[in-house]
Amino acid sequence: MRQILNRAKEVLFEMSEEVSIKTCVEAAFAAGADLKRADLARSDLEGAELAGIDLTGANLEGAYLVGANLSKANLEGAGLVLANIEEANLEEANLRGADLEGANLTRARLANANFLNADMKRADLDDADLLNTNFENANLDGAYLDG
Repeated sequence: MRQILNRAKEVLFEMSEEVSIKTCVEAAFAAGADLKRADLARSDLEGAELAGIDLTGANLEGAYLVGANLSKANLEGAGLVLANIEEANLEEANLRGADLEGANLTRARLANANFLNADMKRADLDDADLLNTNFENANLDGAYLDG
């Protein structure tokens, strides 16, 4: 995985002096790279276009995903502890068993998303779109659900 991202960065470097991790991840995804279990902890993926991506088991702890498009993404078992997912699109996303403890999902679009068995302790869901969202067996202890 790291080799694919490094190669994507090398190729994109020719186009720009500074290539962001966001650009590398988008390029790797577009090229069909396997991003399952990728280590993207603390990555800046603001506004990333990743609809339909498979990030099963990925480490996104502390990642900055503000405004990212993760609709129909597979984030089953992903680690999103303290991730900032504010205003992101997660419509129809699969977050089954994901760890979102302390994550910021303020104003996120979560319609038809699956949070079955997810750990969402202290997550902030203020003003999030929760239409038809599945929270079956999710741990919502201390989660903020107003709005």
